[in-house]
Amino acid sequence: HERRLLFGGDVRSALVLPIAIDDRPLGVITCYATAANAFGPESVALGQDLATQAAIAIDRAQMVAALEEQANTDGLTGLLNH
Repeated sequence: HERRLLFGGDVRSALVLPIAIDDRPLGVITCYATAANAFGPESVALGQDLATQAAIAIDRAQMVAALEEQANTDGLTGLLNH
């Protein structure tokens, strides 16, 4: 009953992978399949690799945004640079 409520009536398998860097959670990748036991070790390994790459991309994007903020504002006053 709970599976139907969470995943819909035809979902038989789910793969949930955390996106994290240095134990800092950034998100979750979730894959669903209508076949039972659809995600084998190869699928899990591929999903983990994708989650790692996504975590790196998200972390770098956050760093670029922080650097842009630092470049555009005065560190002492917090006002925008001219």
